[in-house]
Amino acid sequence: MTEQVKYFPHWPHPSDLHWRVGAVAKAGDKCQALAYTDSRAVYALLDDLGVEWSTHVLGILPAGKEYAVTVALTIAGVTRTDIGQDSDTMSAQARGLKRAAMQFGIFAGLWSLPTVWVAYDPSHQRIADASLAKLNAAYAARYERMVTDNAPPQLTLAPAPPTWSSMADYAAARTWAEESGKFSHSRHVENAWRKLFAQHEAHIAANAAAFLAAWVAYVQQHACAKEPAQPVNG
Repeated sequence: MTEQVKYFPHWPHPSDLHWRVGAVAKAGDKCQALAYTDSRAVYALLDDLGVEWSTHVLGILPAGKEYAVTVALTIAGVTRTDIGQDSDTMSAQARGLKRAAMQFGIFAGLWSLPTVWVAYDPSHQRIADASLAKLNAAYAARYERMVTDNAPPQLTLAPAPPTWSSMADYAAARTWAEESGKFSHSRHVENAWRKLFAQHEAHIAANAAAFLAAWVAYVQQHACAKEPAQPVNG
């Protein structure tokens, strides 16, 4: 790394933070609120830092009805790669870029935000406006505390996620998920595995790499969470 790169922010500015719907409660009145940024926030940050950077697409594979895109992000001569998956290649590329950026610590704090259940607007299939306002206010306050009370986080190159690619890796991928601490019960691992396995027709050897990439992404981003007994009202 060049001397000018002292650290990368672990928390996006509130203006760069967005919320999307995760799981929806059976009653249809509550949903999980999942925080995210878009790839433009990463680009803008790197440009503001004045560091040399580049990004390249290394591969595109079909993954069921979606695409798995491998993206390389190079910052000041250091490269990290990751895989993004979505229904179109542009969106999958953006996801891959954000995941690669997190390996540099960029906006990695989002991984530590707690799961929150808020009011759901079923007619528009989105977070209810009042709850969205509360989420934004709560994050802005948290961001202010992080910036004011803490020294800038030092740059750490997080270890790359698993890079399994064949059917021989299936057992290791299952074990890794079970030991990740992100599932409240082993049956959740089993249910998620079966669902993704079927979606990606993972019994076919040629589909193994795309299936394993989807599995890693699921465990890291969409692991099962128990619904709290008293969801947040809003």
